[in-house]
Amino acid sequence: MPSENFRDLIELDLIASRAMEKGKNGLSKTLRKLDETNSYETEIPEYFELFDVRKPADVYVDDKLAELIQKKFDARRRLEKGMSRRELFAFDEMLGKYLTKESLLPELKDAVRRDYHHLE
Repeated sequence: MPSENFRDLIELDLIASRAMEKGKNGLSKTLRKLDETNSYETEIPEYFELFDVRKPADVYVDDKLAELIQKKFDARRRLEKGMSRRELFAFDEMLGKYLTKESLLPELKDAVRRDYHHLE
């Protein structure tokens, strides 16, 4: 597209948007409620939780590790309701083996690879 037509295209897009929105600007109700005089109270986060390149690597890895550990404890929570104390004790011993660095590291690498491929 030639660069001299770009401004006309933008103006056409704005006119079409106004016609479709019936004179409204297309902002959500939440954004319309924000007062411009108190804009300093609207805090922009340093980074977002998912797939933000500004997120420090150590924070990302810690979050992924916490997520993996939480999944294991969620599975325990689901199973413990139907277990006796001995079964639960044996399960906890087995769970302890899965919470070592050697067993969590491959899972952590797989989780990081999945995120990387998801971004691609």
